[in-house]
Amino acid sequence: EQDYSIVMYIVKKGDTLRKIAKKKTGSSSNWKKIYTKNKKVIESAAKKHKRRSSSNGRYIYAGTKLVIEK
Repeated sequence: EQDYSIVMYIVKKGDTLRKIAKKKTGSSSNWKKIYTKNKKVIESAAKKHKRRSSSNGRYIYAGTKLVIEK
């Protein structure tokens, strides 16, 4: 049985999904899981910042609230 804990994380200036994944899950390779789970908010933030898309989470913005499963 796996014990999942869910964390809310607010993106800070200079953050990348890889950095957030490393800090919150222990492995930077979990960035894609974070992106997939938060795709709607990440893409909507990118659009607010006049981007067509976030390019798979490459562009994330300070203040965006992410849900992260550990």
